Amino acid sequence: MRQSKAHPQRFSWSRFKCLGVGGASGSCHIDSALAVNNAPPLAWPHDVFMSRSHPLLDLRLAQASRRHWLKRFGALGAASFLLPGATREAFAQPVFVDYPFRLGVASGDPSPDGFVIWTKLMPRPLDIEANYGMPRQPVEVQWEVARDDAFRDIAAKGTAVAHPDLGHSVHVELAGLEPARTYWYRFAAGRERSFVGRARTLPAPGARVARVRLGVAGCQGYEQGLYTAHQHLAREELDFVYCYGDYIYEYRGRDAYFDRNSGEIHASVRRSTGDELHTIDDYRRRYAEHKMDVNLMRAHAAHPWFCVWDDHEIDNNWAGETAEDGTPPEIFRLRRIMATQAFYEMMPLRKASFPVGERIQPRNGSWTRLSAP
Repeated sequence: MRQSKAHPQRFSWSRFKCLGVGGASGSCHIDSALAVNNAPPLAWPHDVFMSRSHPLLDLRLAQASRRHWLKRFGALGAASFLLPGATREAFAQPVFVDYPFRLGVASGDPSPDGFVIWTKLMPRPLDIEANYGMPRQPVEVQWEVARDDAFRDIAAKGTAVAHPDLGHSVHVELAGLEPARTYWYRFAAGRERSFVGRARTLPAPGARVARVRLGVAGCQGYEQGLYTAHQHLAREELDFVYCYGDYIYEYRGRDAYFDRNSGEIHASVRRSTGDELHTIDDYRRRYAEHKMDVNLMRAHAAHPWFCVWDDHEIDNNWAGETAEDGTPPEIFRLRRIMATQAFYEMMPLRKASFPVGERIQPRNGSWTRLSAP
């Protein structure tokens, strides 16, 4: 197993700026983990990139031949794993009924020498009965991280396993990268490949920086408005985005909603699919519906995110073992377990945050110091 070497560089910022999507902010914790990047070289077709004028905002898909991708996919060996236990003989053939990267890509939990890159194979994101268009088998996913947006200078590469037990989500942890530097990443499965995402490492431990640019997001009511704020967020030059929670709301789809601020009833801009969320498939579908919003997809592809939850990722105003509607604690715990797994599946989180029952493990760490302007 080989890790890329870090080459520290000077990092200078000039000012501090915070952009908000929502109405609150909070603290976040940093952690680091292991990188795996010793897979054979992957020859990507020349049309794999999005528009070079703004590669993270143009979501056009380029097509590659089935023969090329099946031949290339079969030549690769597994170089990174989400969980032990899957064998190559158990892998499903990477031929999809529809484009599998419909939820886009994301990066998160940045550290001075790495970050997490995320995607999820979900060809039919709202079709629970068809298992979202995926086989109930593991699927190999190739990934690359580069120092340039043309992917001429590869910093790390490998193959991950998308497990059906985790909804075919992929979480790859990178380490050994340079601090305070921008990187680009992408995924491929079979003949399909993802959009290109952009991530950035944090400054080296103890480094003095004069400026931090961060975005703040949360309370993103799907039915109450379009995500134009995320469109703006994606176009900004930021170091990271902090999402303080209420990424989704668990209510059933509604045609109208009551605005407590104005005291008025408003028509929903768009309606969420399904009833109130209780099962893991309910939660998966609701996250998928949000993530298919092109502006939210752009914001995730443009910046690394720190993600925590509030209450609506499970149930409105829940606390401890107590549900809003008085559901018995032992029954409510089952709902919390399913909601917790769905949150992990859908967010760019490290394995240190892997859920244990209804709990997400804490991530400890520190950032750096700001110097006077």
